[in-house]
Amino acid sequence: MGGTGCFFPAAFGFLAVMVVAPLWAVAAYDGLAWRAVLSDAYMLKRLAWTVFQAAATCVLVLPLGVPVAWVLARLAFPGRALVLRLLMLPFVMPTLVAGVGVLALFGADGLLWRGRQDTPYLLLYGNVFFNLPVLVRAAYQGFAQVPAARLQTARTLGAGAWRRFWDIEMPVLRPWLAGGVCLVFLYCFRGSGWHCCWAAAVMPRSKWKFTSWLCSNSIWRGLRRWCGWCWG
Repeated sequence: MGGTGCFFPAAFGFLAVMVVAPLWAVAAYDGLAWRAVLSDAYMLKRLAWTVFQAAATCVLVLPLGVPVAWVLARLAFPGRALVLRLLMLPFVMPTLVAGVGVLALFGADGLLWRGRQDTPYLLLYGNVFFNLPVLVRAAYQGFAQVPAARLQTARTLGAGAWRRFWDIEMPVLRPWLAGGVCLVFLYCFRGSGWHCCWAAAVMPRSKWKFTSWLCSNSIWRGLRRWCGWCWG
């Protein structure tokens, strides 16, 4: 009891410092800083791009994630448990490793190189890689909530797969999909736009672009040299 009694005040103190204090500081602004940001055309473009890439990622993961979740929930096949575990890989994989992987596939000299290294498509590829498992897991849990007896009754009455999906599974699945899409949007919105705005605010735009290009290419070339040294 003594240890527990000390834990809760420490936990609430940590939350007060890490959550309440920053929010209080933001609320204390007189609004001039926000008006300055919203009146900057460059920042408005970054904000619009942030919203667009988050919404585009949601549109991409929906048609990809729902069929995968249906297969995992309805079909029994060898390795299904392994696939469910592998879906957690993006959550524990370092962001740098995932970025290098995207460059290895779609960057310069990559396996699927199509001349799109400096285009927004690379960001969307990375977003889908990280956030597709979020939607798959949410949809999988939704499919698991559908009563098997109801599906069996509909199958006995002659309802096809599409009819069972839309009339029985979709009403149960809809809240899970809504939650998954909201999480994907928030992750993409948080992970892209604020970094761009911060980088643009602390360094000139040309220097920011050059630094981003230099870091990504240096990491990729260094990894290639290291792999070549390891495997002869």
